[in-house]
Amino acid sequence: MAKLDFNNVYEYRTWIVFYDNAMGYQEKFLKYCDDYANKTEFPNLMIETGPYVSGGMFHKETTEMLCLSFEKSSFKNLGVYFRAQQFGNVLIYSLIKSVERGVWDKVALKDTASKLTEIRNKCKNLAEIEEFESLQDLGDLIFVSAMKEFDPRYKENRELLKTLA
Repeated sequence: MAKLDFNNVYEYRTWIVFYDNAMGYQEKFLKYCDDYANKTEFPNLMIETGPYVSGGMFHKETTEMLCLSFEKSSFKNLGVYFRAQQFGNVLIYSLIKSVERGVWDKVALKDTASKLTEIRNKCKNLAEIEEFESLQDLGDLIFVSAMKEFDPRYKENRELLKTLA
């Protein structure tokens, strides 16, 4: 069983959808993301679905997630995780991005843009920047595509959220 080290998380995004009946959407979402990632034929990409330890003080809670990472990487713990959690007829879809703890320690308590700048500054060459950016952008592409698929009111809800910000 794999463990997601939350100390390595540099970005965490969610999208919430209400359904008349939310049963089965967790599995459909993970399958959609897995299928999408496989269709890209992205070189060096590892795609793994399975239970991840998600917390619990006295016991280990687990959650099913899909993880995208690279077979060979310049970064430790570089990964993009997809998760769907059901609460009644509400689904919370999550996109979680992580990278090595050493980088995270340097960027703690900063906003996402500052964290990303700090991570990019740690890159030694263009290949490392492209490796980091490509996985991050691939995660965004899959997540947004999935939300368009799983939220019939995605566009309308995005506009509504912009007015609240």
